[in-house]
Amino acid sequence: MLFPRERANAWNYGYKELSNFIRQSPDTNFVIDNTRNPRNYILLLYFLDYPPSIYQKEVNPIYKVDYYRSLPPETSYKFSNIEVRGIDWEKDPCIKQVLAGDKLSISEDQAKEHELEKVYELKDQQERIIFQGYKTNPEKKCK
Repeated sequence: MLFPRERANAWNYGYKELSNFIRQSPDTNFVIDNTRNPRNYILLLYFLDYPPSIYQKEVNPIYKVDYYRSLPPETSYKFSNIEVRGIDWEKDPCIKQVLAGDKLSISEDQAKEHELEKVYELKDQQERIIFQGYKTNPEKKCK
């Protein structure tokens, strides 16, 4: 069994807290890694109280016209100041933004290599890292 305390990540723990962190920085752009949870964007929309009428204007038009057809699933989502997708290690460190994800999204070695500065960390009740956020430093990394 997957109990909420022992397997918090399986219960999508932390998206409310991550949303609160994002809400505190409306002028900052965020990339949220979705490699292990491809539909996590919906949790962010929910916890950010993002207006459905606005999101419907931002969604890929093909899904508005032909929703019930077997369309390829989206792999990235963009709304407000947030992009939900895999991290592009060639381009993303050269853009001023915050990269966020779980412990596998950004390793300590990657943070050092790309001159990232940790600005956020959320742990579960077992003290395991659920989310971490790193601010990019394009002026250092991409001279």
